Amino acid sequence: MEKIFRAVLEEACLSIDHDALLDTIEIQIPKETFGDLSTPLAMGLAKKLKKSPREIAQQIIQSIKECNYFEKMEIAGPGFINVTFTRRFLVAELMHLLREKEGYLRENIGQGRRVQIEFVSANPTGPLHLGHGRGAALGAALSNLLSEAGFDVEKEFYIESCL
Repeated sequence: MEKIFRAVLEEACLSIDHDALLDTIEIQIPKETFGDLSTPLAMGLAKKLKKSPREIAQQIIQSIKECNYFEKMEIAGPGFINVTFTRRFLVAELMHLLREKEGYLRENIGQGRRVQIEFVSANPTGPLHLGHGRGAALGAALSNLLSEAGFDVEKEFYIESCL
């Protein structure tokens, strides 16, 4: 849902002004009473666009009014935009999650880029200790996470020689 909200906000910013896009769009989870997601985007754009945050928030809301993902969109405080998703959208996303299972939550952020993880490296002249086990577990876990994120992971395990 956050990814969809971010995409809708990016499109809305570009429809307002081509300079209205920030490097990152912050999205927050507000208290239940304020909706499903929230963003201080308008406050971040105020200086850049030389307008009040509430005015920018109103323009953003107007440009996404036609989007059928949201049941409610409102401006709160100095320029936060709070949104509540429609039940239809939430049910559709849940069905998509059930169909796709693990694939639904995976992101291919690595896009096949190579990464080398070096871990453990126990000293053969000294005793093994708990830290070596911790290093092995962390290295293996990090390697697995990066692989799932789409990176081509190469694992390196160094063994020191006493020759």
